[in-house]
Amino acid sequence: MKKMKRTALAVLLLTASLTLGACKTSGSNDGGATNSTAQTEGKSGADQTGALQDGGTVTINYYGRPDDNGVETAIVAAFEEANPNIKVNYVELPDSSNDRLKTINTVLQAGDSSIDVFAGDVVWPPIFSSAGWVIALDDYLEEGEMDAYLPGPLSAFQLNGKTWGLPFMADAGALYYRKDLLEKYNKPVPETWAELAATGKEIAEAEGDMSGFVSYWMQNESLTSSMLEFYWEKGGEVVDENGASVLY
Repeated sequence: MKKMKRTALAVLLLTASLTLGACKTSGSNDGGATNSTAQTEGKSGADQTGALQDGGTVTINYYGRPDDNGVETAIVAAFEEANPNIKVNYVELPDSSNDRLKTINTVLQAGDSSIDVFAGDVVWPPIFSSAGWVIALDDYLEEGEMDAYLPGPLSAFQLNGKTWGLPFMADAGALYYRKDLLEKYNKPVPETWAELAATGKEIAEAEGDMSGFVSYWMQNESLTSSMLEFYWEKGGEVVDENGASVLY
């Protein structure tokens, strides 16, 4: 598997106007002895860029995921270390993807400029790009920069010939099994869905009150992911080489 080389702030989606709402810009005076601080609420991205060029400091608001195991704060710290003139105000959102979507959607729909960057889910780009709430990142990417990303996760953010976000993590399906039960019933680790069904059924019936196989079956994004594991294993495709849906 190709290693993701780029370590960056979770720049999945950027607000459409590039405004840095409620940001602070600080810079040294001519003597360099003191710093002056000015509120720049509502200023455009160009205004903020000018502040950076003048040696000032800009604060951006990042709406991210829960800081489980300090992952989010580690990302922010790495970004600030690489960009010492940019400070990140990290706003922790709920764990549920649906709750995060509701929060961000409410803020952007209201025209609130308090969000500068936010961690989005792979199914969000069509929602925000079609609403005109986000901008494409293509003009801000250096030549060859996207080569550092895994094609699969990156493709989720590429719509209509534009790149609306960048992945900073990738998920992969994994099968966890009860080694003790396989050994107890002298069963090998299943390698096909048919073997999994047969082995799970036999052991579950022998053990009594037990499920042979469990997964995510609730009516949300998790169900889609679980279904696609079966679908792709059989060679199915969701879209063709032209990006057209082949699901009927």
